[in-house]
Amino acid sequence: MSTVFMEFWGLGVFIVLALVFQLYFRRLDPKIQQVWFPRMSLFVMILISPIFVLTAIHLLIQSFTWVSLLIAIFLLGFLALIVNATVFQTRICEGCSKLVQPPYFFKAAAYCPRCGLGLSPAKLYGRVS
Repeated sequence: MSTVFMEFWGLGVFIVLALVFQLYFRRLDPKIQQVWFPRMSLFVMILISPIFVLTAIHLLIQSFTWVSLLIAIFLLGFLALIVNATVFQTRICEGCSKLVQPPYFFKAAAYCPRCGLGLSPAKLYGRVS
């Protein structure tokens, strides 16, 4: 398969997953959102991460230079930051069910910008109560 086809296929999978994820997620209760959002985000990140990893491997196999090594390390570091921000630092307001993205990559938001309610961490492991 050609590289261009693989890139468009990966982008198409990402767009379809994002649309389905958003359409399904808007209908849920905030308590259920806190349980399922990290799981669904982690699932999407597991599906997207091979694009980054295979790109890094392709760069290293094509021509092993210091520049390609630095670009590969940058891609994998960027992937780690995205996973951290999406799965572990995103909060859901229990009052207005707003999805609150972190203002910075390493620090989650403490309060909801819409209603001002305090935010609690999402549960990656746990039961829906």
